[in-house]
Amino acid sequence: MKFVNKKIIRLKDLKFFTKFFRFKFINKLKSNSMKNKLLYLLSLLFFVTLATSNTVMATHVRGGEITLKRTSDIALTYEITMTTYTDYIGGIGANNTQNFVDITIYSNGLFVSSFEMDRVERFRIGNDTEKNVYVKTYTFRAPGIYSIGGLVRNRNKDVKNMFDSDNTSFLVETTMVINTELGLNGTPLLLNPAVDFNAIIGQKFIHNSNAFDAEGDSLAYRLAIPKQLKGGDKVITSLSNIIPVGNYKDPNLLPIGIDLLPIGKTEDGKKAATFRIDSLSGDVIWDSPAGVGQYNIAFEILEYRNGILISKTVRDMQIIVKEGNNTRPFLDLPDELCIQAGEKVSVKITATDQEKHPLLFSSTGPVYRFPDNNPKTNLPAQILAPFAIFIAPEKPKAEPTSATFELQTSCDHIRQKPYEILFKVQDYPTSNEPGLTESKIWRIRIVAPSVSGLVAKPVGSGAVKLSWAKYNCGLQGSLIEVYRKIGCTDFTPNACFGGLPAALGYSKVGEVHVDSTSYIDKGLGSNTLYSYRLVVKFAEATGGGLGVSSKEVCLDVPLQMPVITNVSIEKTSKTAGEISVKWTRPLGFLPNEASGPYQYRLFRQEDKSSFSLIKTVDTDFTLSVADTLFSDINLNTENKIYTYKLELWYTKNGLLTAFDASLPASSVRLATVPANKTVILNWAADVPWNNENQKHIVYREVRSKPGVFNKIAEVLVKNASSYTFNDNGTDNILDDGNTSITLSVDSTYCYKVETVGTYNNAKIQPNLLRNFSQIICGFPKDNIKPCPLSKITVVGPDCEALKNVSCEVTKYENTINWAQGSIPNPGTICDQTVTKYNIYYARYEGDPFTKIATVDQATTTTFIHKGLTSFAGCYYVTAINKFGNESDPQNKVCIDNCDSFLSFPNVITPNGDNINDDFQPLYCARFIKTVEYVVVNRNGNEVYRGTSTDPKIRWAAVDNSGTALPAGIYYYEATVTFDRLNKNAPTQKVKGWVEVIR
Repeated sequence: MKFVNKKIIRLKDLKFFTKFFRFKFINKLKSNSMKNKLLYLLSLLFFVTLATSNTVMATHVRGGEITLKRTSDIALTYEITMTTYTDYIGGIGANNTQNFVDITIYSNGLFVSSFEMDRVERFRIGNDTEKNVYVKTYTFRAPGIYSIGGLVRNRNKDVKNMFDSDNTSFLVETTMVINTELGLNGTPLLLNPAVDFNAIIGQKFIHNSNAFDAEGDSLAYRLAIPKQLKGGDKVITSLSNIIPVGNYKDPNLLPIGIDLLPIGKTEDGKKAATFRIDSLSGDVIWDSPAGVGQYNIAFEILEYRNGILISKTVRDMQIIVKEGNNTRPFLDLPDELCIQAGEKVSVKITATDQEKHPLLFSSTGPVYRFPDNNPKTNLPAQILAPFAIFIAPEKPKAEPTSATFELQTSCDHIRQKPYEILFKVQDYPTSNEPGLTESKIWRIRIVAPSVSGLVAKPVGSGAVKLSWAKYNCGLQGSLIEVYRKIGCTDFTPNACFGGLPAALGYSKVGEVHVDSTSYIDKGLGSNTLYSYRLVVKFAEATGGGLGVSSKEVCLDVPLQMPVITNVSIEKTSKTAGEISVKWTRPLGFLPNEASGPYQYRLFRQEDKSSFSLIKTVDTDFTLSVADTLFSDINLNTENKIYTYKLELWYTKNGLLTAFDASLPASSVRLATVPANKTVILNWAADVPWNNENQKHIVYREVRSKPGVFNKIAEVLVKNASSYTFNDNGTDNILDDGNTSITLSVDSTYCYKVETVGTYNNAKIQPNLLRNFSQIICGFPKDNIKPCPLSKITVVGPDCEALKNVSCEVTKYENTINWAQGSIPNPGTICDQTVTKYNIYYARYEGDPFTKIATVDQATTTTFIHKGLTSFAGCYYVTAINKFGNESDPQNKVCIDNCDSFLSFPNVITPNGDNINDDFQPLYCARFIKTVEYVVVNRNGNEVYRGTSTDPKIRWAAVDNSGTALPAGIYYYEATVTFDRLNKNAPTQKVKGWVEVIR
C-alpha cells in the first residue's frame, strides 16, 4: 500500500473525535464481550494511526484549473478559485477528506505567500466525476507578475500517458500581470467544465473550455504538459520544484508494446492519429483515440491586452477512452450572427443521432444569468439584463430534437469582440455503450446601433449644421464621430462591421459627446456637394470599438461668396512679371443677411510667406462695373509662386465687416527636366477648382519667331501624376502650323502651359477656367556616356626610403594620375567631352568601391588621397560630361603596402638605462596588425606568451607573471599578421634567439 502525506482532519476535529472514541471505548469495554472489546481496540488503533500520522491514501484527482476575479476597483483584491474534478468511484474516500487545497503565490520566482483554501461546494457532474470548488479572497500587496499554484497530493491511478499517476501530485498554475497602466483585469472564466471525458476508439474527440474574458481581451490557446512537484516534495517551496509529470506523452503518441510512433488512425482512416489545439477557437482535438484507458492533457489560455500577455490559465483534464460502437451525435448550428443592440435573437439548434439514441441539450456562455451565490456554477453573470435563455427538453429525448436560443439584446451588451456560446448535445444509449458528446462554439457579435435621424442644412457661408436623434446607447465615455466627403456614395453598412471602409474616402472632421444631437461643420467650399455620416466610438473601458455607420445625408452648400476663377501669368519676368486675377460676383448672396455698401479685398502670398492685402475694390454688385478683375504687376513670375484669396466685406452698424473669404488659388508653376533628346515638362497649381479630367495645352516657342508660341500638344490630365508631357520635338497640333523640330542637346527651348479646369457649377461662368503658367526654358540631353579614362596610375610608397622614416609617422598618401579618355574601339559611341571626374576607392581587394572625391576641373588629371593609415587599396576614376552621364569604371589599379623587414636583436640589457632595455625590431616595422610570440628557455620550457598590436613588441625579459627572468639565452617564435591589400593575408613566422644580459 502506498501512502502520501496529507492533513485530512484539523486539530479541533482531532480533539473532538479522540474524546468521542475514548468515551465509546470505555463504555464498550465495560459492557461488551471480549470479542467486541477486541474489535473496538482495533478500531481505535486504526483511527489513532489515521489521525496522527498525517498520511492517507488519496488517489482521486482527474483535473482542474485556477481562475481569479478582481473584487475591488481600489485595492488589489481578488477572489481566487480553484476547481478540481475528481474520481467519484475510485477516489470517493480521498475526496471526502479533501476539504481544502494548498495554494502558493510567487512573483518573479520569489515566494510571496502560501495558504489553505477551503472547499465551498462539491457535486456530481456525470461520468463518475465530482466537481469541487475552493475559494479564497486575497489582496496582493503591489502590482507585479504573480504565479498562483494549486496543489493536491495525488492524481487518480492508471493514467496511461504518464508514469505512476497515483503517486504523482496534481499541480496547476495561473499567472497574472497586475499593472495599473494596463487597467483592471481578471483571468478568463472557463464556462464549460471539464466534463467531456468520454471518448471512443476510432472517433474524434473534441473539448472546448468556452473561455470568456469579461474585459474583452484577446485569447489564444496552446498545449502544455501536466505538472507535478519534484521528487518527494509535499509543498511548493520554489518554482524550480514544479516539473512536468514523469514520462508524459501526448495521447496520440502512446506506445503499444515498444512502438513509439503515433498510434491509430484519424477518424477518416487516412493518416496517423493527431492531437492538437486550435489556437483561436480553443478546440482540443484528438483525432482519434486508439487505446482504452485514462489520459491526462493540459492546455493554456493566454490573455493579451494591446499585444501584451497579461494572464496564463492552465486547465489540466482527463479523457476516458472506452470501446464501443456508439457514434457521437451531430449538432447543427445556424450561421454566426451580427446584430445591432436592441434587436432580438432567436435561433434554433438541432441535433441528430445515427443510432436514434435519446439526446440532451446543454449550453454555456457569458450571456446567461446564473443564480446568485450558486456554488455549483461559481460563475457570475457576465452581462447585464436581459439575459439569454436556452429552451430545451429537460430529459433526454429521442431525435429528431431541437432547442431554442433567445436573447433580447440591449445597449449594455455592446462589445467589440463576439460572444462565444457553447452548445452541447449528449446521446444516451440504451445499452452499455458509453454516451458521447458533440459540442460547438457559436458566435454572436452585438454592435452599437447606428445614429438615426441625421439631417443637414446650410447655415451661413461655407457652413453646415448636422442634427440627429438622441442616441439611446450612450455608454460612459462614448463619442459620436463626424465623417465627411465630397460627393455622395451609395453604401449600405454591414451590421457585422463598425466604422466606415477607408475605400469610401470619408475623412473624420470632428467628434462630440455621445449625448450631443448637433454639429456645425465650417470652412466648406461653396456650391460643393458634400455627404456626411456619423459613427459612435465606444470607450475602451466599456468594450471599445466603433458602431455601425449612420445613413448618409447629402447636400449642396450654396454659393454666397465670390470665387476666384483665374490666376493666369500674362508676363514672365524677374521684376516686371504680370498676373491676371479674376473672380465672380456672389451669385447666391442674400442681401437681407448682410447689407451694403460692399467691398472686395484681394490678398496675395509670395511662395510660403504670409498673405498681405494688395487691393480693395468697392462694389454694389452692379453688372456694368468691372469690379471682378485685377492685374497684379511688377512681380517675379520667373521664380516665384503667387497665391491669392478674396474677402467680401459688408456694412454692419455703419462699419465695414468681413463676411467671408474665398478659398486660395495659386499661379501655375511649370518646371523642365532634361532627358535623353527630350525635355520633360511638369506643372502644378493649388486651386479650388478641379483641373483634372481636362485637356491642358502645351506651347513651345517657334525657333524662327522669338516670343511667338505654338501649340504642340493637348495633355489629358486625369490625376496628380499626369500633369506632365515629354517633348521630343514633334508638333502634335497642326491647326496652327507644323513646327516639328529635332531637339539639339546644344540648344534651349522655351515653353508655357495653359491649364483647363472647372467648378462643375452652372452658376459660375465661364464654365472652363483657363490659366497660363510662366514661360520657362529647358534643354534636352543625351545618355551617351563619356569615354572611359585610358590610363590610371597610383604613385605609392618608396619602400627603401620608408625604412629610414620615423615610426612616429602614421599617416600616408597616394597620388592618382589619369589621362582623358578616347574612343576605345572603332564603332564605339562615347562622349569625349568631360566636365569633371569622380574618384572611387576600396581599402581591400574585393571590397565595394566608394566615391571619395570629385575633381571639378576637366583639365586636372591628378588627385592626392591623404590621411591614410596604409598605402594599400584599389582605385578607379570616371569621367562626367555636362549632362551628368558617367563613364564606365575601367582600369582599376591596386597598390599594396611595403613588405615589413623584421630583424630582431640578439642581445638585450634590461637594466633600466633606457638603452636596449626590451626586445623590439631593429628597424621600424610598419603595416602590422598583430604579433603573437612565445619565448622559451634553453630547456624548451615556455616562459612567456604574449600578443601585441604594437609592432615594437617591447618584451622586457619577464615571465607571464611579470617577474624578471634570469640572464641567459632564450628562444622566440613570432607569428605576424600583416595589414595588406588582401584582407585575409597569410601570417608569417619569425624565429630566433636572444641573450638577456643583466
